[in-house]
Amino acid sequence: MSQRPAMAAVALLLLCSAAAERASLELRHGDGQHSASLELDADPCPADPKAVRALQALGLRGSGSVCQWKGVNCRDCQVLGVKISSPKLKGSIEELKYFSGLKVLNLKGQVNGDVGALQNLTELTELSLEGSQVYGDVAHLRSLRQLRYVKLTDSRVYGNLQVFQGMEGLRELLLGLTRVRGHLQALAGCRNMTLLVLRRLQGVTGTMKSCENMTQLKILFLSGTQVEGELQAVGELRRLFLSETKVHGNLSALRATRGFSALETLDLAGTGVFGDLVALKNHFNLVRAYLSDTLVSGDFAVLHKGKQKNVCRLQELTLKGTNVFGDLKDLPGYAQLVRLDLQGTSVTGRLSSALKGCCQKLGQLVLSDSRVTLLPTPEELAVLRQGYSTDRSATLLPALVTLEVSRSPLLGPVEHLLLPLAGSPNVARLVASGCGLFGTLPNLQALDSVTVDDRMYARWVSFISKSLQLLDLSENQITRVEGVPAHTLVSLASNGALSIHPGLLAKALEERVEVKLQGTALLNQSEVLQMVGRGELNMTEDFRMTDINRGFTCHGLDSVLLQVSPELFLPQALCGCSPGWYGSGKDCRRCPAGTYNKHFNRSFCKPCPGEQKSPVGAASVRMCLCSIGEIYDQNAWNGTNTSKRDYACGCPDAQALHAGACVGCPELHLDCIGFGGLAVNAPATAGWARLAAGVQTFRCLAPEERCVPENDGCAAGYGGPLCVTCADGYRSTQRGLCKPCADFGRWTAPSATSASVVVGILAAAAVASFVVWRRRRATLDGSAASSAEAAPSARDAALALLVVEGPLLLQLCQLWVVVAALAGSRHLQETKEEEAADRSFAAAFPEQPYMKWLQLSAIGLQDALSLECTYGASARSAAAVAAPLIPLALLALCGAVELFARSSGISLALKALTLFFIGGASGCARLLSCQDTDGGGEPLGGHAFRTAFPHLKCSDPSWVDGLGWLCAIAYGGLIPICLLALMMKQHVALQSSRKVTAFVSEYDDKLLVRVHEFRAAVGTEKEPSRVEENLLAAAIAHATVLLRGKVRMQPEDGGMSLELLGVSKGEVLSASSQLKDMLEIKTSADAQRCSAITRMLMERSLLDGARESDRMLAGARNLLSKYVWCQDVWVEIVLRLAAVALVSVVSREDGLAFSVGICVGVGAMVGALQPYVQRQVNDLQCCCFLCLGVASLGFGFELIWLARAALLLPFLLLCSQIWHPDCPEEVALRLFKALQPKLPLQGQALEVAVEPLTL
Repeated sequence: MSQRPAMAAVALLLLCSAAAERASLELRHGDGQHSASLELDADPCPADPKAVRALQALGLRGSGSVCQWKGVNCRDCQVLGVKISSPKLKGSIEELKYFSGLKVLNLKGQVNGDVGALQNLTELTELSLEGSQVYGDVAHLRSLRQLRYVKLTDSRVYGNLQVFQGMEGLRELLLGLTRVRGHLQALAGCRNMTLLVLRRLQGVTGTMKSCENMTQLKILFLSGTQVEGELQAVGELRRLFLSETKVHGNLSALRATRGFSALETLDLAGTGVFGDLVALKNHFNLVRAYLSDTLVSGDFAVLHKGKQKNVCRLQELTLKGTNVFGDLKDLPGYAQLVRLDLQGTSVTGRLSSALKGCCQKLGQLVLSDSRVTLLPTPEELAVLRQGYSTDRSATLLPALVTLEVSRSPLLGPVEHLLLPLAGSPNVARLVASGCGLFGTLPNLQALDSVTVDDRMYARWVSFISKSLQLLDLSENQITRVEGVPAHTLVSLASNGALSIHPGLLAKALEERVEVKLQGTALLNQSEVLQMVGRGELNMTEDFRMTDINRGFTCHGLDSVLLQVSPELFLPQALCGCSPGWYGSGKDCRRCPAGTYNKHFNRSFCKPCPGEQKSPVGAASVRMCLCSIGEIYDQNAWNGTNTSKRDYACGCPDAQALHAGACVGCPELHLDCIGFGGLAVNAPATAGWARLAAGVQTFRCLAPEERCVPENDGCAAGYGGPLCVTCADGYRSTQRGLCKPCADFGRWTAPSATSASVVVGILAAAAVASFVVWRRRRATLDGSAASSAEAAPSARDAALALLVVEGPLLLQLCQLWVVVAALAGSRHLQETKEEEAADRSFAAAFPEQPYMKWLQLSAIGLQDALSLECTYGASARSAAAVAAPLIPLALLALCGAVELFARSSGISLALKALTLFFIGGASGCARLLSCQDTDGGGEPLGGHAFRTAFPHLKCSDPSWVDGLGWLCAIAYGGLIPICLLALMMKQHVALQSSRKVTAFVSEYDDKLLVRVHEFRAAVGTEKEPSRVEENLLAAAIAHATVLLRGKVRMQPEDGGMSLELLGVSKGEVLSASSQLKDMLEIKTSADAQRCSAITRMLMERSLLDGARESDRMLAGARNLLSKYVWCQDVWVEIVLRLAAVALVSVVSREDGLAFSVGICVGVGAMVGALQPYVQRQVNDLQCCCFLCLGVASLGFGFELIWLARAALLLPFLLLCSQIWHPDCPEEVALRLFKALQPKLPLQGQALEVAVEPLTL
């Protein structure tokens, strides 16, 4: 300590100096660094708020200047060091960045924060934050080039070792248990490194060669890293930890040299190191050597052989799993040894008197799986037994606490193991499992004739009996126990048959000693049975083990101290025969055939009742076999006498007897409850019904709640086959449900009459409105005929368009109701969830029943007036018959009108077809339709019934067939034939209009229209010439298609010129140019349209001429006038046949595909041909049928919004058309009607306005 006077001198000089306020001296001793400071506060430092705040962030508290705070070192009022160690230390380090001159930061506690906050503390030399919650990338420390000591063990930092590259002044680096990675080569330049700890860093790689330049290295801790390569000497190591690495090589690399003589700790466990132990012989300072699970070999005694006594300093030596050999007699050479692990080695030896007094510090000796026999020879045993002593120097292994010799070949009496150790006063744990021990476990608390310290004792309490806490002698062959020496746990499991001294087990349990006897049989069971009888031991309520092969089950003992195998320890008390077996304890046999036993631990089996048989080992009376069904207790099911059992054979629950066998009721959809039922008597399950006596059931139509197991299969308010009809006092709803009429109100005869009167008044009002419109139309036509200038208004044109398109929308609504029958057509066999979805889908269309009224059929009237509530089923039958007949009767009535009012009857008949045809056709289809499948799509076969008359089977002949087919012939044959006759009639009458061709040319800024008429051949009857009328029609057609504005029409040069008026001279030139261009680039569509309008006007003239001569054409004039060409009346036939086809196919399985095909086909036909006069009508008719196809998909795929949108779209289209109600065809018709009375013109010029009307 020669430096102390120097330090005092320096302090004295500083005290005398006025300029100095404090001084600090650093004293270095050995490898450590110590600092001392001597401070004089001539002028105390002022309080710095920022410094106070920084230290308060760490959880520190103080007053005045921080330099006065505990753990804070300052110089010139500048904080240079913060050293605090306290478990209560909490806070963040991030405020410490204020101390820019900080040199030492050493904090131990629960501090946290990002290590990056320290990156500007460039003066920092020592950083110690071990065990803290500090986190962040160590890359932030790159700027701290003055660092000498970095201790971040067990913190949350991460990063790469590369950051420390080039820090030549770094002496200690501790990063164990962090997330730092990198290669050891990054530290190769740290030549002054003395301590390097990288414990359990899986991301660290490299070889020991990277450390060869660290010549001052004292401690190297790389255990648990990925370091590899050969073992080699590094620096002046005192402690080397390489366990669980990939290091390999020969142990001789560590032979003691001048630099390695100081090695104290060597940990190579779990590496690939090999070699002889002799390589460590000269490491005199070696204290701990961990070489387990390596390839090291040699004599384990070589480490002390040749050394003077007590020179070997080894305290811990672990050689588990190595190739080491030797003998226990060499143990005395390890005087300082505390722990020796020779498990799995080839070491041999026995206990002998030579080991007395040796190894005064050896507390743990592990010899499991070795070759030691350990038991002393008989001679040595006698010596050891007579030589017990209280003197440690004369005691066998006096410091021994734990001895483990499991699975070593002891192969001798158990007392030869325990008696030599009886004098060892510290043995607390003795494990000798599976060692081949046998014989009697002696009572170590009462040894007979023992000499201790040369004094004879007749009975002696051994030292080991006082210290022993755990004794494990399991898996041996011990046959008797005279004493329980351990105070905590004794394991004698798997020791075969065992006899326990009387009273010993009760005493052990009373002293709270845990006794393990699993796999061990108890020979003397009487005492234990008495303990069970006295309640000292209790059985568990549940079973703890079952042997299915031997047929017994055992309870356990409800004790945490005594653990046994009940079938071996106390079988008669704890075990019994399982059901199906008989006997007692674990001596059980199976019940023979024809008997059964359902009880536990029964000594006999009962015979099966009657002649029934049972298999061997029957555990229940129900295992007694019946020829049909199974056995059951009739009294239990009937509830007559539950105390007495009356067993009989019958079909079990959920099954019933049918055709001499038990069949499953769920498969037959029968509701079978209880045993012994017959299938023919079982009711059908909910949603299913019978159509005839027997077991066959059919699925009810949706909704399935109409069918119930009670009330003859139908719910209240339902009746008929599959419960499809509503009972008296009920009426059907839009969901197909039957609801009480009281919920709707009943139509009485007076109320029905009143409703009829109201309907009549509304009908009369509609007829009157139609008549008024016709008269107004006639007035307009007359005024137009009187003056070419007079023209209807846009409002009149819009009203006319509504009159024409109204029937189309009515037809759409009627057919929308027809395709609504496709709802749910994709599901022939549905789950209950799908059925519920179908019912909710049907409920989502509350408008459907009201839309049915628009079919104007008797069925809709019956539904609207709830006539079935007044007249019951007769109302439904009458409506079914009247639905197809009423339209036919109206047609017949129109025929009678035709007899008295020429052409009026035909006109009325055609209007009636428009209104009532679809409803009548639907009624006809309903009259002929049969319900030939049930709700799941399965065929009904001979049980199929008529839809309109459910009480009639389809297979039975009936007047309904005759009536239905007559109506079908009328709707599908007679009516189309009549329309076909009308088409042929107009074809003959109007053929002259097809013999005229129009030509157009341009001259002098005008259009000149000429016509050529093909005359009849010579010898045929000549038709009267209509050249001027045809010329007028052609001129009007070209004017309406090609021109807009005021046009002058004048006969010229055998034709008629068209001149656009109201334009200036410049505009005339422009118009002339446009006219030429028009004639040159005029499309074929415009030419065809001009030709079509010309022919249309000529046909209208011919129809007017035939009004008096042909009543059919006169009556059908309005129908024919709908089309551009009258011959297109065939479209009317197609529409009627399409309606009949739709009505017929919607009820088929493939109805969806057919319906979509029909609707799309008709819509495409109308869109392509454009047969109607008004383009708006063509567009609306095309849209209606395309939307019907979309609605079919909406109904078929249960898309509510799609079906509704398809119904709404045509109405929206009509609303958009109202704003432009006119078209060239309508303009041409108006002009032709206005100018036709002025013929012949005789060269007179006409001025007309060619302009469509718009709102």
